[in-house]
Amino acid sequence: MSTWSATSDVQARLAYAATFSGSTNPTSTQVQTLLNDAESEITTALVAAGIASPAASTDAAAVLKRRAVDYAAAQVRLVWASASGGAPADEYAEDLLGRFEAFLDDVGNRPLHWSEVLEAGSPGIDSIMLKGTANADLGGRAVSSVQMAPVFTRGTEI
Repeated sequence: MSTWSATSDVQARLAYAATFSGSTNPTSTQVQTLLNDAESEITTALVAAGIASPAASTDAAAVLKRRAVDYAAAQVRLVWASASGGAPADEYAEDLLGRFEAFLDDVGNRPLHWSEVLEAGSPGIDSIMLKGTANADLGGRAVSSVQMAPVFTRGTEI
């Protein structure tokens, strides 16, 4: 069972859809699986960015619910397009899937922003600072055993 969304949310997004059941295409179980898959991807992206997953009853969960429902609705539309023998691609479904993927990328690229949006507190320090080693001279205070200041000359390529 998904934490943030239900099959009825997908039905509401697809305003002209009949109620999902065991005899519809896709079935209610398949739609629930799509929601579970979406939430798993979102949770994985949040964990990778050092952000705690919000509880189901929070406003933050509503933000994530929208993303999960977008994904499931897009997949349902693609099933319908395929089953009807129509165009293999549904532009709206492709747009929803693109927004879902962009959201996952954005969580990784802007963890501090999403941590604040989701009210999950601050992400781990590793997710908000540049990773690597520092070999710079900071006003006479050595950051490493080698003190060096970068020297750039005209035409230097980095």
